[in-house]
Amino acid sequence: MQSELDLLEEKTKEYILTKLKAKNVELMAEKANLEAKNAEYIKLKDETTKLKIENTKLLKQVIEKYAKNKVDIIKLKTNLQYLILSEYIKMTIFELETRNAILRLIIEEFVKKSEYSYLITAFDKKNYKFQTKYIQIAKDLLNENQ
Repeated sequence: MQSELDLLEEKTKEYILTKLKAKNVELMAEKANLEAKNAEYIKLKDETTKLKIENTKLLKQVIEKYAKNKVDIIKLKTNLQYLILSEYIKMTIFELETRNAILRLIIEEFVKKSEYSYLITAFDKKNYKFQTKYIQIAKDLLNENQ
């Protein structure tokens, strides 16, 4: 009777051991899967960071181009007094304003979709101060010429 109990106990232990080994294999596969997903996550996170840096640089370039166009428009408007160039200047102003309208839409759309809204606020303030100063200088120059 004792040997039958020992045999039954031994078979039970073997069965439990087999189940535990199967569970261990299952868990090891799940661990490998999670490690692969973690490596992919880290790679995607790095790519996201690089893209954010690139987007910031591109947005800065667009904003700088927009500001340069605005300055060119102001310069041209101050030169409208010369009748010989006035049609050319008006056409150039129109082209620059059109480009700026497109750039402004790009900037606004980009800002809506990202965390870069602080850049546009800073840009608007800086651009306004620059334009105001430039207009004052242009007026002073015009007054001196007359």
